[in-house]
Amino acid sequence: MDIQQYYKKYAEVSLNASLATCIPPFVFLIIWLVVDHKLPILVMTLPFIIYSFFCYQNYLIGIKRFQEVTDFSLESNNSESFFETDHMLIVYLPAPSLRMLLYAPSGKLLGEVKDLRFWHWRWFLPYFLDRLFPGKYGLYNEKGELAARIHVESGKEELIKIYENEELLGLYFRKKRKKGKFTFKDGKRMFCAIRSELNEEMHFYDQSGKDVCEYKKGWMPLEWGKYFRDPNTPIISFHHLATKEEKIAVISFLVRQYRYRNH
Repeated sequence: MDIQQYYKKYAEVSLNASLATCIPPFVFLIIWLVVDHKLPILVMTLPFIIYSFFCYQNYLIGIKRFQEVTDFSLESNNSESFFETDHMLIVYLPAPSLRMLLYAPSGKLLGEVKDLRFWHWRWFLPYFLDRLFPGKYGLYNEKGELAARIHVESGKEELIKIYENEELLGLYFRKKRKKGKFTFKDGKRMFCAIRSELNEEMHFYDQSGKDVCEYKKGWMPLEWGKYFRDPNTPIISFHHLATKEEKIAVISFLVRQYRYRNH
């Protein structure tokens, strides 16, 4: 799914969500007309109507961006891969749970993170109930192969476990009001400094203070804008010496931060 296909898929999912959300108000209206006129029909239907309206607006945005991107031919390099690329852009698909797509600046799909328990009924589950389920996510590479599993646990103590081929690759641990850290199987550590909650700007560095990665939005190079039509698309910039384990750890931290984005 290159970036052109993403915008088309985004529009299709948004339109389907808009139409599906119209069903409950229709059912409530029939019940109100046939069974009981005293039901608070406006209160029952208005949230669905508002949500359907916003989904339809997302559909229009997706179609517009798809048409804009089709004016350019993708300059994808077949050698681009998740573990060999230093710059990635993140977009999200509307889904019952997290669906994070990772793209190269050329518009080629480098990887994807999605929930390993992709149950459709979770569309209707409130956040405070959905958070009761431990998050289990899969990181897939550009070939669609499972590269790592990410387990996220929230509570008084935040915990992220990263597995590769059933082997524990590393974990992140943080107690409330204390600084968290990643610890890898070789004993090395990595830290994250959230520079700005408002601008979603983060800096990852190792135990010696050397840069590993920068995460930011709103600073997209102009040449990338012909494929990524939203100027606030988040960008991950890895240090050229960042290891595979560090890259997976950064993605796992972003999963923990944004697992309810577009859900």
